[in-house]
Amino acid sequence: MPRSRHALVRGGTSGDASSVEQAPLNARSADPNKVSLNGALPAVAPLLNDLVVRPVDGGSDPDLASIHRVSSAKDGVPNNLAPALTSFVGREAELDEVGHLLDHARLVTLTGPPGAGKTRLAVEIAERVLGEFEDGVWFVALAALSEPGLMLSTLAEVLGVRQGMDRPLVEAVGAHLKTRHTLVVLDNFEHITAAAPELLALLATAPRLQLLVTSRTRLHLSAEHEYALQPLALAPRNAKPGELVRSDAVELFMQRAEASQSTFRLDATNQSQVDQLCRRLDGLPLAIELAAVRVKLLPIPAILARLDHRLALLSGGAIDLPARHRSLRAAVAWSYELLEPAAQGLFRVLSVFRGGWTVDGAAAVWGVEGSSTEDVLETLASLLDASLVVRETPDSLQPRFTMLETLQAFAAERLEAEGEAQAARARHTPSLPEKVPYRRSSGECSAV
Repeated sequence: MPRSRHALVRGGTSGDASSVEQAPLNARSADPNKVSLNGALPAVAPLLNDLVVRPVDGGSDPDLASIHRVSSAKDGVPNNLAPALTSFVGREAELDEVGHLLDHARLVTLTGPPGAGKTRLAVEIAERVLGEFEDGVWFVALAALSEPGLMLSTLAEVLGVRQGMDRPLVEAVGAHLKTRHTLVVLDNFEHITAAAPELLALLATAPRLQLLVTSRTRLHLSAEHEYALQPLALAPRNAKPGELVRSDAVELFMQRAEASQSTFRLDATNQSQVDQLCRRLDGLPLAIELAAVRVKLLPIPAILARLDHRLALLSGGAIDLPARHRSLRAAVAWSYELLEPAAQGLFRVLSVFRGGWTVDGAAAVWGVEGSSTEDVLETLASLLDASLVVRETPDSLQPRFTMLETLQAFAAERLEAEGEAQAARARHTPSLPEKVPYRRSSGECSAV
């Protein structure tokens, strides 16, 4: 049957529509290693029963464990997708655009800045295209892996493939998938990109296999089609008060705030404040959700007043989420720690710019002795690939770059911690061109 995803329609029942990064958890299992959550999470234990945790270099810590789920069948299609525990907000354009890519591309990588909602979008897409892959849709969680060599064994375990003594594991997995029409979602690939060539081997062996990968950086594979996920849409700056509530960012804040405090309501007195809050948070779903949790403690104006210290303020995420999604600082730190030392250094010093920089400006503040323009270009390219820097003027002979306000706050914090702030500010002379601080407008690209 020819496939068309010009409008992705959720398979099965019509469900919530959301955007937080939340990995699927588990279907039912008879595994004796199951972990009981009845005491710790009584409200959600019925939804998470029989969670299977197999440690990978992590002992009993679920943040350092590989979580797999036994297969179930929905509409006759084998899969391991669990029902979402939170609503899916907006992203209709993204669902449609990634659907178009899956019509012709066999390897699609969802990239984007930390906290953009890549995992949640990938799971939603997998749910909606479930009926189009008769041999199954499989979610493979990779965040807990300690080394690239564990990727294939993790995938094999999810697929139920056993390695024989007579052939390599990549051949065993390839043979299993060879005649199957299957979609595999590989979540959080950014720290094991050295395993990326193995994906090409699988695609070459299994002609009906398609891969949907989430990663904070692209894989640099010839078959790869990158989709750069942007933060949530904001209302136009000239929007009338009644139009502010229609933006995806405000809708997400409203839903999560109401879940945190049942008496919270978006009304004429606070909707402009919520819109301003979402703009200050760059439209990042994780930041918006963490801010929404704070309405139980602080009114919106008080949250706004504390955003200069957002990394300390925005924490306290749900305990069933990975540690890097429980605070804004941890989410950005995960990406920062994956950078090479040179890229970390450039990322830190770029925080001295209050509204953007050119390549020459970046070279002036970097302060690495003996570095050339080519060195700056290569290092800046690595920050672009890692979704930490934005190219603001794509068609200019002198392109300008910037970073989201949340990322800039983290970079500035690290600059101070490394004792580099005074020297970097001294190199950032008044002669360097600047402009007003960057704010993302509705419909504007915010990551490359």
